[in-house]
Amino acid sequence: MNDTITKNKTSTKDQQILHDAINVGIEKDKTAAIMALNAIIEKWKSRDADYISTYTDLYSTLQRFDKVIAGRYDEVNAPQYVSLVAQLLAIGHINESNLEGLSEGVLDRILLYKQLRDKQ
Repeated sequence: MNDTITKNKTSTKDQQILHDAINVGIEKDKTAAIMALNAIIEKWKSRDADYISTYTDLYSTLQRFDKVIAGRYDEVNAPQYVSLVAQLLAIGHINESNLEGLSEGVLDRILLYKQLRDKQ
């Protein structure tokens, strides 16, 4: 995530807005994990799955989501906020309304990074 786009300094206000947007992304990822786990439990409750396959599915699903969440958010610090927020914007976890109040320069960097990511 450390790239030339994120090397510019961001203000404390911008960092707070970016941090809040990241928290929205974390909530989306964790909600998706809970929904997937709930679907497995509901299947078991309706007796469409036995306890062994249910446990295995729960475990593997939680591991899969944990890997995604850890890879995306662990050890992220302020210089990486811009690129992470651009990634969250690109995958639809946040939208531009989550970025209201950002300085024009930071918003431009996020939109540029998102645009470059979309081209890949």
